[in-house]
Amino acid sequence: MGIKVQPVTIIFIINGVDVAIVADPDNSLMVARDEALFLSNNATRRSLSDWVIRDERGVTLPPEQRVERFNFENDVRLFLMPFAGAGGATNKKK
Repeated sequence: MGIKVQPVTIIFIINGVDVAIVADPDNSLMVARDEALFLSNNATRRSLSDWVIRDERGVTLPPEQRVERFNFENDVRLFLMPFAGAGGATNKKK
């Protein structure tokens, strides 16, 4: 049996506001993202999948990956922002 990885506190910055959640390392980062969006009342403004997760260096993190895979330290700060073009005008050709 392996060592159980402990939950980690992730601080998502959404529209300049810190939203802290405790993430289960066995869940995907998507679960943590969705919880933060619900807690910040941003879940209904656009599709949850329209939000991009970036670390402090600006690297986009894949939401389908398990939290454990990132080896986050407690109180890691991640940025949630709408995907560029999400919710905006469409560029459909006629």
